[in-house]
Amino acid sequence: MTKYTIYVPNYVDLKGIQTCPLDSRAEFVTVDPETFDLDAKRRKHSKFILFEKDHFLVYEKQNPEPFKCSYHSRNHVMYCMGYLGLTMFISHNLVKYEQEDGCLILRHPRLLVFIFRPDAECLDAKHRSCCGDIAEFYDAVEEEDFGKFAEIARTKESCVEGYFVVNRGQEYHIVDTQNPSLRYTCSPAIKDGVLSRLGQNIITIQGLFDEDKKLLERRERSKCVAGFKLCDNQGVPLSEGAEFELEMYNEDYHGRKDNIGGGNEDDEDDEYDEYDEDVSVDYLVAMELHKDVISICAIPLEGSKFGFTVVDGITYLTSQGCYFGFGEGDHAGSLVASPEIPPKDRRIQIQYAEDGNIVLSGWDGSGAIYCDWLKASCGIIMASTKEAHMRWSKPLKLVIKF
Repeated sequence: MTKYTIYVPNYVDLKGIQTCPLDSRAEFVTVDPETFDLDAKRRKHSKFILFEKDHFLVYEKQNPEPFKCSYHSRNHVMYCMGYLGLTMFISHNLVKYEQEDGCLILRHPRLLVFIFRPDAECLDAKHRSCCGDIAEFYDAVEEEDFGKFAEIARTKESCVEGYFVVNRGQEYHIVDTQNPSLRYTCSPAIKDGVLSRLGQNIITIQGLFDEDKKLLERRERSKCVAGFKLCDNQGVPLSEGAEFELEMYNEDYHGRKDNIGGGNEDDEDDEYDEYDEDVSVDYLVAMELHKDVISICAIPLEGSKFGFTVVDGITYLTSQGCYFGFGEGDHAGSLVASPEIPPKDRRIQIQYAEDGNIVLSGWDGSGAIYCDWLKASCGIIMASTKEAHMRWSKPLKLVIKF
């Protein structure tokens, strides 16, 4: 964990400087400017900060001159220092700092986070950065008052409008600034995704609750269905012994295919006309069995032949006399073929999505299966129970093809 040394001349009012999350890792040293030996500090430290009244200076050994920075962006500057170094970020143009009154500044509304100092996940040493740009710390559970926090948030300048964050333990509360009773609680696993979507106005706090409801409904639908039957694309049940290919359903392709030839016959600018014959080469991919592991490959490679068998009322996907299930060890999370029926904890559940396409999951809907693209034309199929995947990633959808 990076520790920051911040020198504070006695003419600087520390109370007038907004605290930020990374202050939890900083040592503030008050110094007398008359006796402060800057050269000695530069020899002692590879990097440190010197506060001034209206800006602060960042000293790093990689750069002969200090960086003059705006307090507006202090937490982000400290993050850069602790990661690769501010010099590296600026010299390689890894961040778009601008100049304001001769100071480096990152122009964006700052997120306010209230942090429970004794136990807050965002202060964990494994994190390079913390949730938020400015912070208010509190030290007792009794001080956790969302109404008072909202009053404080409304007094802050240049901050995100509409919400702030409270972190105690493993819980993050995203709180409506005007209506603090409206707050959404999430885990560290999805906190970054939630805040990113809020920041981009993709969703609102109320929308997060609606999203949770849909996710719960989807998980309920993922549970085992008694009497499941594998059917073809017309809904006709297949017979054991049937062989077929499994093709990845690509919404972009199928949407285009539905539109091909469907527009104005006189429209000479139809961008899809020339692709009527071979559009599938660009947009369809098929499942391949290679060395007992299923992968995804782009057509025109010929897809492997699959089948199914029903044992004790359970439908198992098969190929070449083997049963498919989740792998172990190095193949954990992958779909693998084995001559033995997989045990329950590695069993694959076959089911149907709302649009009628086939989806695969862990038994009783635990987790979902996604395609992890290794390159443009090849990927691997992986199972995941991560909350972020379950919430935002699109599960792999398959179409039976004869």
